[in-house]
Amino acid sequence: MITDNLCELVYSKNMDDNSNMIIEDYHDEELLDCDFSLNDTPQDQFMHLINLAIEYGNIDYIKQGINEYKNIIDHSYIENANNIMMQILEEQIEEMTF
Repeated sequence: MITDNLCELVYSKNMDDNSNMIIEDYHDEELLDCDFSLNDTPQDQFMHLINLAIEYGNIDYIKQGINEYKNIIDHSYIENANNIMMQILEEQIEEMTF
């Protein structure tokens, strides 16, 4: 099952009265489920879903990625994802016939 992950600010930079930086760490249970860096681009996040699909042989990751990022990333990423999805399906069909 694929779930949507939410990320939150993990630290805050404040200055005290003496202009010393204070860093406060915040820990949130949902953050532990976040599987991408806060600095990742949409392309990075999309490719992460493609890699998960390849690793687990589950095209649902690709479907989710296409659905979420189709209006954000270049169309060439979508074309490549569709090709990878077809390869995964072909491999699954080959495994069923043997």
